[in-house]
Amino acid sequence: MSVSVDSLLILLGAFSTSKELAFTIDAFVPVYTAVAIAIVYGVYKEDSQRKPSSPPSPPSLPSSIISPPSSPSSAPPPLKKYPPSINLSGTYKLFKNQNYQDFLACQGVGWALRKAADSASTTHTLTHDVDTGRFVLDVKGLISSQVEYRIYGESVRTQIKDKTFTDTVTYLPDGLGIRIHKQNLKDKYDIIVERRLKGDEIEMKQRVEFKDGREGKEAVQIFKRV
Repeated sequence: MSVSVDSLLILLGAFSTSKELAFTIDAFVPVYTAVAIAIVYGVYKEDSQRKPSSPPSPPSLPSSIISPPSSPSSAPPPLKKYPPSINLSGTYKLFKNQNYQDFLACQGVGWALRKAADSASTTHTLTHDVDTGRFVLDVKGLISSQVEYRIYGESVRTQIKDKTFTDTVTYLPDGLGIRIHKQNLKDKYDIIVERRLKGDEIEMKQRVEFKDGREGKEAVQIFKRV
């Protein structure tokens, strides 16, 4: 809608007398006010239609697309270290056996060999490097052997007479000794060997665990440092 101010002035000039003019003004003011409001509204509407609308904001991307997934660390967990006071290095001689023959019997060891093993003089020399996890077990006795392990390292195959074992080595939960887990896959049983340092002695517990549910046996051997 468009109404010019000049047209309004011409309309007012058509009245000659002041009475007529006063009457006209009194009658016309409400109309003029309405016309003025219509003009302002029309200009505002045309103005707003000419303004470009703001572009829509782009859709947000999922965080999994914006940020690349982090790759898992391939570094092996650090070796758990304990104070030097639990270093097992040294030479230890067998001092006492408890339930050793029953422990051997449940594995199928014959009577003669059980008796000989129970009374044999046995010495264990241990080399324990706390920093690298290297652990060497040197056994001298009725059956002699030497095996090198890595604590928390790869498994090692060992042989006792005609029996083959796969060994893995870890620390005991309290860090005061070493556990060797020996698996006999052929005969389906495990031997858990725990060496715990107690002053100048090592207490060695050996436990047989059968996969088929048979009852195993436990033996305890005490070694004294020499």
